Amino acid sequence: MKRFLLVLFAVALGAALTTPATADTVGQKIKTGVQKTKDAANRAEDKIEDKAKDVKDRMLGRKTEGPEDHHGAMKNQDVMAAQQALKDKGRDPGMIDGKMGRRTRAALADYQKGEGLKVTGRLDDDTRAKLGM
Repeated sequence: MKRFLLVLFAVALGAALTTPATADTVGQKIKTGVQKTKDAANRAEDKIEDKAKDVKDRMLGRKTEGPEDHHGAMKNQDVMAAQQALKDKGRDPGMIDGKMGRRTRAALADYQKGEGLKVTGRLDDDTRAKLGM
């Protein structure tokens, strides 16, 4: 009887350890984590490129102001105008309050994607031009 229970335990343990679902789940989690890291790196790269372009434009005199004021916040009037333009074009920026929040950035990214622009979620020069600002 002891030998039978020992063999049964060994078979059950072997079956539990060799279940492919566990390996698939771990593999999927790793792939998902890698993809999230790549996406975050791409967003950071885009943000750096935009910032460098803004600085270069200001240094070369193509722009007198960047998209940010001296305190690092987007100018309320520009954001409100962009929010209204996005709403007029069928995108939902949330409340038109002049704040560059999560919903406004999502609406900008959605608009940029729909118009074939570089998707940054930021109010860059190309997006301003397409919105008619």
